[in-house]
Amino acid sequence: MRERVKVFTHASGEGSTVADTALQDMLNEWLTQNEGQILRITQSESPRPGKGQHVTICIWYVPS
Repeated sequence: MRERVKVFTHASGEGSTVADTALQDMLNEWLTQNEGQILRITQSESPRPGKGQHVTICIWYVPS
C-alpha cells in the first residue's frame, strides 16, 4: 500500500486563529514540496487549559 499520512499540529493562544499562523505556513510549504494525490484531509480541535485550542490536521495521500 502506498497511502501515507502527514500530521500537522498547532496549539493556538487564547483568541488566536488558525489562519495566518505557522501552521498555515507549514501546510503550504509541505504541499509545494510533495507530489502526489491527496485522498482525504481531516481536522480535529480540542481545548487545552491555559493554552487555547490544539488543532491537528491529517492529510492522507499517495506519493507520486
